[in-house]
Amino acid sequence: MLSVAALIFGGCTKGGEEGGSTGTGSTPKPGAIEVAEGKDLVGYVLWDDGTPAKGVVVSDGFSCTATDDKGVYQLTRNIRARNVFLSFPQMAEITVKKNQVPDFFHSINAKANGIIRHDFTIVKRKGAVPRRFQLIIFADSQIRRKSFGEHFSNDFCPDANKTVAESNLPTVGITCGDDGDDNLWHQKRDGEDMTYQTVADCYGALSFPMFHCAGNHDHDKSHSVPKAEGTATKDYYDYYDASVAAFEKAFNPVDYSFNYGSVHFVIMDNIRYYGPSSYDIGFTDEQIEWLRQDLSYVPTTMAVFVSLHASYYRRNMQNKEEFASLLAPYANKWLFIGHSHVNDFKPDINDPKGGKMTEWVLATPMGTFYRADINQTSEPAGYGVVTVSGTEVIDRYYKGAYVSRDEQGRMYDTSCFTHWKSEKDTDGIAWKDKVVGVVFDKTYFSMTDQWTVELWEDDKFSTVMTRYKGIDYAVFDCINATDLSKLTASQSSVILYKATPKSKSSKKKMRLVDWLGREYWVTEMTTTLEDEITGLENGGK
Repeated sequence: MLSVAALIFGGCTKGGEEGGSTGTGSTPKPGAIEVAEGKDLVGYVLWDDGTPAKGVVVSDGFSCTATDDKGVYQLTRNIRARNVFLSFPQMAEITVKKNQVPDFFHSINAKANGIIRHDFTIVKRKGAVPRRFQLIIFADSQIRRKSFGEHFSNDFCPDANKTVAESNLPTVGITCGDDGDDNLWHQKRDGEDMTYQTVADCYGALSFPMFHCAGNHDHDKSHSVPKAEGTATKDYYDYYDASVAAFEKAFNPVDYSFNYGSVHFVIMDNIRYYGPSSYDIGFTDEQIEWLRQDLSYVPTTMAVFVSLHASYYRRNMQNKEEFASLLAPYANKWLFIGHSHVNDFKPDINDPKGGKMTEWVLATPMGTFYRADINQTSEPAGYGVVTVSGTEVIDRYYKGAYVSRDEQGRMYDTSCFTHWKSEKDTDGIAWKDKVVGVVFDKTYFSMTDQWTVELWEDDKFSTVMTRYKGIDYAVFDCINATDLSKLTASQSSVILYKATPKSKSSKKKMRLVDWLGREYWVTEMTTTLEDEITGLENGGK
């Protein structure tokens, strides 16, 4: 029998925080809550018809619980908790607040005296849980200037909206961090006019819900935290919590989860930020404990998709093995990553239990820091598109903005670009006598290829093109035409393909076949990338 500490009604006990209801639809009027001893963060989760939502997971970012038969949750809040939030259950619609930010959380002051009560209302699906849906993934939009935001919302977002409309599938979106770009710091230092809130406003141009992940540039480095009494650990937590405040106010909490279809999504901040532009990669023990509790409510028959900012595979990180061990029981697990501004794919990462994880690092919507709609590793500015059926990913591709999905590579007239037109390959053949191509969606971690790339001449197969790592001089020349000429050649190193044609005068094209057997053709030689330059120079970087 639970001992009762308080009988709390629709508001809160004296000294506590105002109650309320989060959600879309009607707002039922739930009754009092008999608060168990030691619990001080409570509330109802109700369906929009007023019935209890049983078994919904609610968290303060440190511990988790599930609602009882009456739809009541009760937690002992952590003194560092900044939000109370629920994990959208499978039968709930993903409702949004503003700017397509999903409506699943409420800000709290965990240091307030007394009991905090917040009630949630969620909207029940009218049909079945979607078996098939589409996921849109953005990484590193890094919107800092007004002109960057206008380009993002007026040009980039409509492309994503068109992709969604053409699919005719229910769609959710996630980011992989760095939605902003140290906005408050640049505002104070450079007089910029973009805050994290105005960055969020740019995302309002989307037509689908977008769940946000925090990256290193989403931590506010504009403030300083006085040296706290006590341990260095306390200093770190004081700084970290303050550094995410602006992001959380504009977007959502930094560690949370939700369910959609047969997939459990986990969004986590793996940037351990402890000073202006100073951070490590990984998870605190508290985050690992939160993830353990969150996953304890998720059956292993579901897939788990995780959005992080920094790569799991490529980085040493705190609590790396503990993180992977928690995911290990799930057969289908995908990691979606930003941070590196490249488009890399690793399909066979070993987990500690002998299973496999798949990691996709995505190139950016901003291209080359908004100076050109092309990334330093050759892809157009773009985003990821994933089609899920049940727990399986049945389609995945990188969608270049402003171009067709079928445009998955480029073939260069090497005589038009620096170095290629004047130098020789290691075999002694001049680059200008070769054909060079690039594929946008590639496996970068090893030379094991996911693609077949062929050179065709006069509509006949000529040869399989050889993969090599080098510099895409077309991109390098494009960057040099902007104010980012300080970027070095090594930063433009990518996976390319080369072949020596049988005839200089033949009509050439490239045939690309991806890992699912889909065929793409590149039929035109690229002679310049000047059309990719946006004119948004002098953004500084």
